[in-house]
Amino acid sequence: MTTPDPVKRYGGTEYAEKFAHIENRFSVNADGCWIWNGCVSADGYGQMRFRGKTVYVHRFICEHFHGPISAGLCVDHLCRVRRCGNPNHLEATTISTNNFRGEQSLRTTCPKGHAYTSENTRRDKDGHKRCRACGDARFRWAYSKRLARAAFAALTEQPNKTAHTEKESGR
Repeated sequence: MTTPDPVKRYGGTEYAEKFAHIENRFSVNADGCWIWNGCVSADGYGQMRFRGKTVYVHRFICEHFHGPISAGLCVDHLCRVRRCGNPNHLEATTISTNNFRGEQSLRTTCPKGHAYTSENTRRDKDGHKRCRACGDARFRWAYSKRLARAAFAALTEQPNKTAHTEKESGR
């Protein structure tokens, strides 16, 4: 790990001093991830105290190395390891981009077991994978249900008695 120059783009020397203090709380794995060995949140993200508040370690590291994170952005772990603090594995992105890259993009089959292949997969407006085979089956089921309702309505339809009476009376 290399510590950046204390006079950096964001946070002044306070960030550099805090980074020097927490640097020994990381261990480097075979993939180059800086694994946080300190406190971890319930969802698996590293946490620490800074300026009297609990902050996520990956956000702190991203701000330390890359500068402030703009409003509306989140920090994406490109390596998909939530405890990783390697700045080369962190990128500030939109939430939809983060979700697109996330766990769902790693799935190879739909919940019904159909393979996510290029022919059998489409993306919805949020970027989530959708199985074409399941979508086709849902469409066929809904269409057959509409046909069955229409057929039942045609069989049970009562003739309009007032219409016959009006025709017979010549009105």
